[in-house]
Amino acid sequence: MNSYIQEIGNNIESGTLLLSFLAFILSVFTLYQSYMNSKKGRITEFISSNRVQWMQTLKKIIAEYFQTINKFDGISNELYKNYLQEIQEKTNLLKLHLNYLGDADKNILNEVSALNRIIELNIIQDDIIKNLDSDDEDLSVNAIKSLRALESRYIVTKGDALYVEEAQWKQLLDNIGDTQVNLKNIYFDELQGVNEILQFKPLLITIYAEVYLKTEWERVKYEIAESNHKKFNFNEKYNNNLKEIQEQITAISKFIINSKKLTI
Repeated sequence: MNSYIQEIGNNIESGTLLLSFLAFILSVFTLYQSYMNSKKGRITEFISSNRVQWMQTLKKIIAEYFQTINKFDGISNELYKNYLQEIQEKTNLLKLHLNYLGDADKNILNEVSALNRIIELNIIQDDIIKNLDSDDEDLSVNAIKSLRALESRYIVTKGDALYVEEAQWKQLLDNIGDTQVNLKNIYFDELQGVNEILQFKPLLITIYAEVYLKTEWERVKYEIAESNHKKFNFNEKYNNNLKEIQEQITAISKFIINSKKLTI
């Protein structure tokens, strides 16, 4: 009888130890889960906070870029070189802030590139484009080389640059004559729409920036609500937001295209 009672006591003691051990394991697991959730929450909070700061900085950079662009009409000929340098500095800040591989980023950068190009082209037209049909062959050659250099700078981001293969530039240089007049006409035709381009390219940049910022803000809200910074599909959401105003983008783009006659 005593041995039976002792056995029961041992079983109870063993069960108590087992329950205590299981409770310990559960508490450790709970603490671990709490730690991981807290860590993930802190990481998400940090990332979301930096996204908001990034968005504010983007707004500031674009605003400063537009402030520089808007000086165009009031710049004297003597200050154009400094003006172009200032534009390039603002553009470089924008490029460094954006991701050159992202589709949303490319939409902004391409329009900025196109706007910068037409501004520079408009500035150099009196000194370079008029020399394309000069009787002085050296002036004509230098003019073509200058235009080739200009187009090479802006073709990198496909910003509406006049895309001419290197072989075609060589042909233009080797055949100074009627070809240079044709090239001059091409540029003059394009510059007929410079006022419309200067007016509407900034609008396109603004629209693309607004869609970008709207999508980023939606990502921030998602991250805060879900405590997860990995599951948000930015490209899908961005493209959906872009579709909502695609008609406006298309209308503006067509207006710009119709304002110039660029063929080669």
